[in-house]
Amino acid sequence: PAKPRRTILRHNGRYFHLKELFDPGNDQYFANKVDCQITWGARRPVRKQNSIKLASYSDNAEIIRINPVLDRSYVPKYVITGIIYHEMLHHYLGVKLHNGRKMAHTKRFRQMEKRYLHYEKLQSWKKKNLHRLLGR
Repeated sequence: PAKPRRTILRHNGRYFHLKELFDPGNDQYFANKVDCQITWGARRPVRKQNSIKLASYSDNAEIIRINPVLDRSYVPKYVITGIIYHEMLHHYLGVKLHNGRKMAHTKRFRQMEKRYLHYEKLQSWKKKNLHRLLGR
């Protein structure tokens, strides 16, 4: 079997330092029980596209990857922290099996997701600014 590649953790971005956003959220929402890693994802050229994955959580590697397209001056801090919170929930709650399918966004997940202090503002910002993140 192939050896898993080692991920190089990159916390520093041009505008945001991920660990400095992760730690207070971990304390505030999870009593410091989220023990996964966080890093910026790979930088890819911005091209016109129809959808975008803003972040991901790997339960195998226990790592959150944030899309570097979010490391922009016009992205508010509450947007990054909300996306980090969403991915931290994946680590905290894990994946449930339902009829042989993996379910990550369960009813409990959605309820807890709405506990994020700026949840509504985050959703509104994403709708209004998606075109910018998509490179349009």
